[in-house]
Amino acid sequence: MNFLEIIKTRRSIRKYSSKPVEQEKISDILDCARFASSSGNIQNSRFIVVTKQEKKKKIAEACLNQHWIETAPILIVVCSDTEKIKKLYEKRGERLYSIQNTSLVAQNIMLAAHSLNLGTCFISAFNEAAIKRILKIPEEIKVHSIITIGYPNENPKVKKDTIEGLLFFEEW
Repeated sequence: MNFLEIIKTRRSIRKYSSKPVEQEKISDILDCARFASSSGNIQNSRFIVVTKQEKKKKIAEACLNQHWIETAPILIVVCSDTEKIKKLYEKRGERLYSIQNTSLVAQNIMLAAHSLNLGTCFISAFNEAAIKRILKIPEEIKVHSIITIGYPNENPKVKKDTIEGLLFFEEW
């Protein structure tokens, strides 16, 4: 698959096969994650890889009872060392750049996984305090997203707006 195909064919996957994900693939995905751009190259993103079923079950409950999450072989919890970025960029760094940076990381994770024939889904609906408790995340670290990863057991159709409905030139 070329890069444009990777972008255009990636879908949110919510049904996974039970086939385990090879450690080499997870390592490659995480290596791609660290190459994401970040404000001032501050690299505030941190990752927690979760594979234990009992933790995945608790995380699924903390994600507003989205129990399909626990069927994914791998979860990657994307966090921000927001204090690190706040020192350089103050409130804008804390409220905006930290989120932008981890979003870029999440996109790299999802595209890298898709290039390796793995499915992913970006999760942003969760109880942050519960996730922090489950994974023993320090208070100063913020949880920004959770990404499910595994071999897909579905092939969702494209549900994207046309470019004509999204694009403007020179002004709105």
